[in-house]
Amino acid sequence: MRRIQILPLLLAALLLFACGSPVQDGTSHGIGQDDVVVTVGSESVNAIVYRYQLAERLRTIKEHGLDDRDVYLSYIANPNISYVYAYYDTRTEEGVRALAEDLCNELALEAAAIDAGTKAGYRLTAQEQSYLYQAEENAQEALSALLQENGGAYESIEAFFAETGFTESLFTGMYTHSMQASILFNHLLEDYRAAHTLSEDEIRTGYARIVQETFRDRYTAGMYTQYLAYYLAGSRSFPSLYIPDDAIFVRLFVMTDPTDDDRAAIAQQAEADFDALYASEQNEFTVHGTAGDLAVAPGDELVDGLYEAAKTVAVGSVGSMEREQDGKTICYWFLRVAGETGTVSIDRYPGVRERIVSQLLGTACMDTLRAAVSDPATTTRNDDLIDWIIASQIGA
Repeated sequence: MRRIQILPLLLAALLLFACGSPVQDGTSHGIGQDDVVVTVGSESVNAIVYRYQLAERLRTIKEHGLDDRDVYLSYIANPNISYVYAYYDTRTEEGVRALAEDLCNELALEAAAIDAGTKAGYRLTAQEQSYLYQAEENAQEALSALLQENGGAYESIEAFFAETGFTESLFTGMYTHSMQASILFNHLLEDYRAAHTLSEDEIRTGYARIVQETFRDRYTAGMYTQYLAYYLAGSRSFPSLYIPDDAIFVRLFVMTDPTDDDRAAIAQQAEADFDALYASEQNEFTVHGTAGDLAVAPGDELVDGLYEAAKTVAVGSVGSMEREQDGKTICYWFLRVAGETGTVSIDRYPGVRERIVSQLLGTACMDTLRAAVSDPATTTRNDDLIDWIIASQIGA
């Protein structure tokens, strides 16, 4: 079955946002149902849809406190939350305009994907057609959620349409248009990957850029451990591919409620052959084969207190610590080892290289759509209408 790769156009956010409070500007303000803000080839971005999504994003950012940078950085540190992916200080006009411009570009990319996919002659499979039917159902559920009887803000769907300028077909099309763009982009991407390969230099250069943008630039204390914990728990997200510069490294052996005899035997074996102990079935740190040498840094450690304990031990030496948890004594023996901080090797974790290559090819494919959006020969923008819509949301 073909896996649908959703364009970075916040389709998931549509499902969340549409159930919220009403658009802030309150009326259709004379925008016609056929008015468009951008046309790419044979496809266009409807002005009512653009204004609605802009207002909803601004509302959601404010509602979640994401206009505060510290809150925002904490929020995006969770790799399972991906629909807010760029920081905008929407308390300022500059921030609102930056968000609005990015949204306009995203919706234009949807139009470009549909235009390119249609011209390529792609035909939807039965499975892909079912995704469009599901998008229609999601739109109907979102409309229902807007009613006061379901916790929404409107007495009737007609009241929502009158206030926002939507029709039922236009609202439903907001969902199906985004899904159609994702399906057709998936076809474009499949063909692009089949026709293109990357050199090792291109892979490593792209990898360095991804690590810089995703991990280094966003790093806050605790992020390395958080990403690693998700990865060790089976998440499909990357582990942290950046190790803090002040980290040190240990190999870890764990046992719960050891007897005195256990303690003596383990302490002796740890000094004699720690690697054998580390790899043994006795080790309750069962993900050691995946985790490998564990990096710990101030405020960024998988086990509280491990950094403070390990930093007093020389490289090549064994140390130990214990702590109480849920009425049990958990004992840790560790071997301090040498290691490299900074960017992790692309081949350190299974599957990372393949996913990086896939991401780089996906970005390159998306760049062909960005080129179409920025080409005046294929794209027309109604800048006056765009500016008017943005101005209506500043301070709303």
